[in-house]
Amino acid sequence: MTEFIASSFWKATLVLGIVATVAGIIAALVKRKNEIISVIIISVAATAICLYIWQIREGTYWLILAILSSLGLIIKLLARKIPITDESLASEVAAWTIQSTLPRYINTNMRLDSIKTQPCKKIVYSYTVLNVESGQTIPSDAKPSIRQSLIDDLKKDTSFFRFKKNDVIFVYKYMDKEQQGIVAEFEIIPSDYK
Repeated sequence: MTEFIASSFWKATLVLGIVATVAGIIAALVKRKNEIISVIIISVAATAICLYIWQIREGTYWLILAILSSLGLIIKLLARKIPITDESLASEVAAWTIQSTLPRYINTNMRLDSIKTQPCKKIVYSYTVLNVESGQTIPSDAKPSIRQSLIDDLKKDTSFFRFKKNDVIFVYKYMDKEQQGIVAEFEIIPSDYK
């Protein structure tokens, strides 16, 4: 392999691509269990192969890539440790809403109208239930299963890792199709999803 890497820049790049792909697959499998270990796997693999190639080819390009990969890992780990405040949560949610077009239809019966924040680190999702008339509510015997479904989805969703780690409260508010009244409201607290 040493001769293969030393023979040309493109062969060295191919080796980096193969190692990065394998590390990416392993990281994707591990991400479901632990997102931090997933990030470490990718960064360590990329740094190690870049240092190995740098040792063989002696080009500063490979050393710079190794340093950048290591810095990326450090920045990613530090970003996870920054506590969430009401202000930072509001900024992140505002960035989400700018990136996504709202209102957005989830299915034929449900529309996501807004995502906002409230004090005490709350994210509020406001939905319209399009097949519920004004004055109607969701039957009380159906509410526990809906709430449990929301909790299960939240537990599985790794994109909310930082929010869950910082004990953010998730509120799901469902309005009737005329938006005259609340059909149901669920507040998912940290003890529910941890």
